[in-house]
Amino acid sequence: MNEYIQYLTELIPERDSLKLVKSEAEKYYKSHSIDDCFNMGIKLYQSDNFQIQEVGVFLLGYSAHHTASAMSFLKNKVSQHDSWKVQEVLAMAFDNHCKIIGYETALPLIVEWLNSDCENVCRAVSEELKSWD
Repeated sequence: MNEYIQYLTELIPERDSLKLVKSEAEKYYKSHSIDDCFNMGIKLYQSDNFQIQEVGVFLLGYSAHHTASAMSFLKNKVSQHDSWKVQEVLAMAFDNHCKIIGYETALPLIVEWLNSDCENVCRAVSEELKSWD
């Protein structure tokens, strides 16, 4: 686990690099188990580097269909992050989750998040609906 964190620390530049963050999270997701993604996501979110935190947020979004704790962490913890950049990644992670389970299946969750008292949770859903490419 610490080797992957060291790898990310050396790989991700000081400047904002969302494409690299997304790419690294997707590579990890495709080559590791869902449980590994969840555990690594939690660990990465504890980093002081916001871009490493973002990789963690993506991994939590990828693992949320299998691990309810991942969705809860995204909704209750990540939504409280001060960085708008991390909030944007929260929206992308939510979108990844919806793609994985299917938007029709995700509809009750989308409605739940839209009705949240937390502005960032509501924003994650409304941002999720836009194209990220």
